[in-house]
Amino acid sequence: MKKIIILLTLVYSAFLSANDASDNPEAFMKELLLNKHNKAVDNYFSSNPLINEKQQQIRLVKSQINNLFNLFGNATAYELAFKETISPSLKRFVYILKHSNHPTVWEFFIYKVKDTWISSNMSFNDNFELLKKYQ
Repeated sequence: MKKIIILLTLVYSAFLSANDASDNPEAFMKELLLNKHNKAVDNYFSSNPLINEKQQQIRLVKSQINNLFNLFGNATAYELAFKETISPSLKRFVYILKHSNHPTVWEFFIYKVKDTWISSNMSFNDNFELLKKYQ
């Protein structure tokens, strides 16, 4: 099975109204469960000042996510696999998204600017190499 990896890094992320670092990845995963893939991506990076300059990347991510769902089936549930505090201003969240045919692994980095958490990075993968580093 071909490995599907998409990494969307926005060098400078905008402020989101999240009160907690987990708000953005959690909301993203909930949207995927509702089959609102495009909305999930738009909402995750919605306040980014560079989002208008990253439209090609955003379209690519949306396309890859839609292809992923076509291949593995609809999402049935998600689980938080790991939450890591890298520093007081940087956190990593790793989720398992359960599809009807195969699970996928989603990784999010959330960055704190002053008192606000912002979405900085998101990636997903259909293999489990990412999980090995947590064993």
